[in-house]
Amino acid sequence: MTPDWNLFYGAVRSTEDAYIVERSEITALEIALAGALYRFARQRPTVQARWAFLMSQMEDEQARVKGVYRWSVARAFLLCTPRSDYPALSQFLRQQIDKERPLYQRITLRHLLREVEFRLACQPSD
Repeated sequence: MTPDWNLFYGAVRSTEDAYIVERSEITALEIALAGALYRFARQRPTVQARWAFLMSQMEDEQARVKGVYRWSVARAFLLCTPRSDYPALSQFLRQQIDKERPLYQRITLRHLLREVEFRLACQPSD
């Protein structure tokens, strides 16, 4: 079954408020949204095209007003990037952080960069 972007994004856009108080419920929602974003991202032919799609979502209005969506986008970066491409993702994220962008985006991208660098540091050396 092919994922339907219009259906997914329409549902995200039409959800105005959700009051979730349990961290476990927020995490579950982030994982579910990240999984959906991963499915849309992997339709792109290259890893770089996937990152471009996810950056467009990070810059989208939904990421500005919905933190859970923003953090789901960050999770999707990790899902759609093979470990062998983590050095390139680290460089890509640094370039994005250096651009003029809203504080909430820079914070999210810095957290994502820290996670990528942690995973790189934990990789066994050859």
